[in-house]
Amino acid sequence: MPRVWTPGQGPRLKRFRNAIGLSQEALAERLDVSWITVWRRERPDHREQIRAVPVNIMRRLTVIYGVTMAQLIPGYTPALEG
Repeated sequence: MPRVWTPGQGPRLKRFRNAIGLSQEALAERLDVSWITVWRRERPDHREQIRAVPVNIMRRLTVIYGVTMAQLIPGYTPALEG
């Protein structure tokens, strides 16, 4: 599964989650992942291979957050999906 990472992605994902009032645990439940997975992806970290998010999860986040892929991932193009 292709993964996406852009600089500043972790804090941006956290801002979207906080904007709709979801806890990490609630988001994890909606995504069917562990809360630690959400926590790791929201951390500001330079190790992109650890912080990269599978594209299918990013698509689900757009629905949950009510945003487009371009809003979620600045500079998004379908080519980023591999």
